[in-house]
Amino acid sequence: MDIKENENAIIEDNDQGTKDYSELTEEEILKIKGIRAGIVEEEVEEGPVVPDTPIGKIFKKIDHFWEYYKWFAIIPTIIIIIVVIFVTTYIEENREITLDVSVMNATSILDTIAAVEQDYPAEYGIDTKQCPVRIEYNLQFPNTEADAASIDDSIVASIQKFNSMVLAGRVDVLFTNTWVVDGFSETEATTDLRELFDEAYLEEYSDRIYWYERYDGSKIPVAFYVDDTDFLGELADGEPAVITTFDTAKHKKESVRFIKWVINNCENNK
Repeated sequence: MDIKENENAIIEDNDQGTKDYSELTEEEILKIKGIRAGIVEEEVEEGPVVPDTPIGKIFKKIDHFWEYYKWFAIIPTIIIIIVVIFVTTYIEENREITLDVSVMNATSILDTIAAVEQDYPAEYGIDTKQCPVRIEYNLQFPNTEADAASIDDSIVASIQKFNSMVLAGRVDVLFTNTWVVDGFSETEATTDLRELFDEAYLEEYSDRIYWYERYDGSKIPVAFYVDDTDFLGELADGEPAVITTFDTAKHKKESVRFIKWVINNCENNK
């Protein structure tokens, strides 16, 4: 008689008031008593047995640690990663910058990036690891007078970003279209080139000067045409590129040197 048959037999006998356990083992008796008490024994699947070897003991310790102490390791690790990212970002944002260059409405940018980040520093011996030349080129500012419908949310976000950069002094020089220069000159954000360059230099490159006309009819030099550089790609709408600077620029002397370098690398000046 197997265990199941013994269980049924004893249960039936119990209904008749008998309790004959003489033919059962202790294990069978305990199991049957459990059934009578309404206890359902769940079968537990045992995991793979880890061999009792040096490697097996190591795995057992790792399993034990992960089971009971994993959060004591995970949480500090996450905190350390966050702190490292924050400190790295802070150092990157606050280290001394040689020059902040922006390019707006660019259609091709790779050659410009190489010129700004590699060629210019190399010519003047600038250690870009200590004092990098930074370039921002994901900027769009369409000619709203010509095509007001071209303004969408991404363009608005780009304009707002650039405005905040100018206010924060994060734009030393800007490659862009003339209508962008007009917009910032209207609010007197651009710098009068006569404040940065001597009269002889402005006279030498007078054919490159872009003049902004004020409401009273007076004109001020606010940018240089640099559309014939060998590294600056064509801007949006095929408009000739100009380079300008702002009153809020933090690196004015370096801005002047960079603008002169760009002009010297224009095709008509080689």
